[in-house]
Amino acid sequence: MEKFIVPGSVALRLQFEESGDISLLQLSSILYDLTLLHDCIALTTISKYKEYKFSQHFWYREGRPLNPEHMLYVKKISHKSPITLVTAITVTAVAIGIPWVMLQAIDKIRNWKLNREKLELEVKNLKLNNKQLYIENAKSKVDLESKLSERKAMETFLRITERIEKYKAPVIDAKFYVIGEDENDLPNPPQNKEAV
Repeated sequence: MEKFIVPGSVALRLQFEESGDISLLQLSSILYDLTLLHDCIALTTISKYKEYKFSQHFWYREGRPLNPEHMLYVKKISHKSPITLVTAITVTAVAIGIPWVMLQAIDKIRNWKLNREKLELEVKNLKLNNKQLYIENAKSKVDLESKLSERKAMETFLRITERIEKYKAPVIDAKFYVIGEDENDLPNPPQNKEAV
């Protein structure tokens, strides 16, 4: 089996607000909608998928024909309160500029209480294979809103963000970072002082 999370992949760690008990349905919905968000972005911005037509099939489990190197992967999930999810964006998707486009998408989710300036700085400072990854080039090439309009995917994107905004546990912290050689290279999320 081919491994897609390799050094140079980019992780996006999301920490959710503490909200008491979360049902399995709520958790699976969060994971599925984050997958839909990523897939909508990938299908919209990666030229390989320019013939893909957004329809009701997009919402089906097998309705998005992404190659494995363009999929979003789980690096780590912590079920302790608060829930922390670490996803991984493959090196191939990083080179295309997916982290920058994900940042634009995250910025559209109104109830996520994030430091957006910090996130933008993290994306700009990503390093790939010890060389500066020039996100500015990807930024100038990939404007999310124009791509969504061009591909007739804006309605799908807005529906996904509306679904994500309805969760009772919004994201309160997010961090982009490059995955290194060490499998245990995950930065620790900020600690909640009350949860000692």
